[in-house]
Amino acid sequence: MPITTTYIAIALLVVTLLVFVFPDLWKRYVRIIDAERFLIVVNIALAAWIVLGTLIIQHLSREQYEAMYGKALTDILLFLEFDTIFHSKIFVFTLTCSGISSLAKFLEALRRPRQLGTLSWAALLSHLGIIVILLGTLVSSLGAFTGFMELQEGQAKRHFLQMTKNNPTLGKVDNFELRELPFVVALEDFQIGYYEEKSRYRLSWYERDAPTGLYRFRKAWGQNALEKGVHLEALSLEVKKERESPPESEQFFISSGSGNNRKSASIVLPHNPTPNSSKEEEHILFNDGLIAVVLEAVEPQIREYRSVVNIVDKNGHEHKKLIMVNHPAVQDGYWLHQFSYRKGDETSTLLQIVYDPGWKIVLAGMVLLALGITASCLFALLQAERKRRREQ
Repeated sequence: MPITTTYIAIALLVVTLLVFVFPDLWKRYVRIIDAERFLIVVNIALAAWIVLGTLIIQHLSREQYEAMYGKALTDILLFLEFDTIFHSKIFVFTLTCSGISSLAKFLEALRRPRQLGTLSWAALLSHLGIIVILLGTLVSSLGAFTGFMELQEGQAKRHFLQMTKNNPTLGKVDNFELRELPFVVALEDFQIGYYEEKSRYRLSWYERDAPTGLYRFRKAWGQNALEKGVHLEALSLEVKKERESPPESEQFFISSGSGNNRKSASIVLPHNPTPNSSKEEEHILFNDGLIAVVLEAVEPQIREYRSVVNIVDKNGHEHKKLIMVNHPAVQDGYWLHQFSYRKGDETSTLLQIVYDPGWKIVLAGMVLLALGITASCLFALLQAERKRRREQ
């Protein structure tokens, strides 16, 4: 959340705490904040912003938005900050209103603690959880950042490129600034694991684009389809993988036409094509100038990639860590994620650096919220059970 939107949350929080000091003004304030209409409007607005943030792809450039929505709609979208909707002023204002409502209920309950029953205390715990979550979000907005570091095997770095908060658009160099870590990261080894492929070839359908003259990919049939046989009725072309193939190769049976015009042939292909296979390894089975059917080499699918790094902290101590997708390394509050790698270079890795000082506060708020909801449901069930026994 950029600093400009953080001011909205801080301002509303300060206003609420100041109003709390004046009893008469506080009663009017709570009457508005705790009104049913206010809560309904806030929740509907939050749901609307979340839906829009899901439907509209975030953090793209103006050119990309204009290509999708046109210039007029793009101007409106950017003016309302819907390209970064979860960091926009309108979203922060709505979210803060929700938090202020919980804060008002919590403060009002503290003024009259004797009037609270067991169920009310459980509900109050849920409101406290919401307050703590929003407080953690505020702390994160002030201190959290994301950056990237590219490393070669044997290379050690302390500096990384941090995404700026004012314009966090990916892919633009001017939206990054050079920052320094409190430790050194050295890449000892980078490994890529591939899935075992039963078949090294696939059947692909391409269609020629008239304006550009280029063939565009339309559809592909994998190894299972080739083993069972793929029949293209529009082309009267059938491709089937032979069960018995020569060693170190694969054999395909191709037939075309029908009746007396039916023709058939076999193609024997090598069994070890490389990911950067040449055009000679691709066999065109049909091409009438508009549609092309090609039996082509398949690039091995990546199963996982991992980085083995050696981190040297400010005291000179070494920490050897393994970084994988969904398995980050943590050092001095910094999270090092396996983000990507340079295609064609299996000695280089791209790490994502994440620092978030508020995540523990958010986690504590979630625990409080879960406990409050659980306790509320439990006490409500107990009250219902007691009422049922009295009526019997």
